[in-house]
Amino acid sequence: MKKKLLLLLLLGSAVFTACSKDDDNPEPEPVDLSGKNFAHLLFESQEACEEANETYFTNCAQTLEILDKENAVLMLTDILYNVNYEIEGDILTVKAHEHTYEFDEDLIFQIVDLQTLLLTSNQTEWKEFTDSIWE
Repeated sequence: MKKKLLLLLLLGSAVFTACSKDDDNPEPEPVDLSGKNFAHLLFESQEACEEANETYFTNCAQTLEILDKENAVLMLTDILYNVNYEIEGDILTVKAHEHTYEFDEDLIFQIVDLQTLLLTSNQTEWKEFTDSIWE
């Protein structure tokens, strides 16, 4: 009887351990976008932007430069904002604060892949660039 009870306990603990949530669903690796630059182009081409700038200065793009795991630089018009952000799953949230005049609520981006962000409020794509926003 003692052997059967011991065997039953061992089998039960083996099944319990095998069905553990940690083993079946490991935590996904957090996305690290450090050092990446993203842009949402406001013109179809560099030439179109330059033509528009002949009559009135305007930005060619909106940009987001990810500095490290919590700091970034955001440009929506001609103001550079030092911002904090966080990533949870496939969502990147740029935190608004009292000095972000152009946006008073957090900006929420869906991370489509490591080269593309989607600003959820207006469904605009922000593409990674390295040297030039026009590449």
